[in-house]
Amino acid sequence: MLSLVFLLGFTIQTFAQSDITVMPEKLSLDVGESATLKANVKGDDGNEIEDAQFLFFTRRRKGGGAVEVDSTGLVTAKLPGEAIVIVIYPHPDGKYLRANIPVSIAYPALSR
Repeated sequence: MLSLVFLLGFTIQTFAQSDITVMPEKLSLDVGESATLKANVKGDDGNEIEDAQFLFFTRRRKGGGAVEVDSTGLVTAKLPGEAIVIVIYPHPDGKYLRANIPVSIAYPALSR
């Protein structure tokens, strides 16, 4: 954790990316497939925070890929291309921890 201490005596804390972990770190899905992201966060003492609540958002990338993600981290591929799932932990001190998970989406292979 990085802390900046000012002459006035108060501290502003920011968190490193390593304070939040999301598994898997990237996804490759076919349209219609789903996978669940598992997020963990460490507190100031370095121990995992039990029952941490996370927010999940999606963002499209080049190629127009689209996914849906629910409040439990279940990601479902909707359109082929590239997308990002953004995982946020709103820390009780008013800070936010964030991780970006890239998602590659393809059409399912055709069988003959």
